[in-house]
Amino acid sequence: VTMGALAVLGVLVAPVREFFLLAWPTTSTWLAILIGGGAAVAGIQAVGVARWIGRLTSRVSKE
Repeated sequence: VTMGALAVLGVLVAPVREFFLLAWPTTSTWLAILIGGGAAVAGIQAVGVARWIGRLTSRVSKE
């Protein structure tokens, strides 16, 4: 019920509707998204590789 009321309010009240309208990101925003996303992917991969190397070295030292 609350969600329905908010949806109707968002359609009927112009300031509320304008607040929730999404604007297409600018070129600089897309660049920031790409750089941030790329850094996150690189960090996740670096942690994965470091853990993989750690497991390999622990196997060698046990043998």
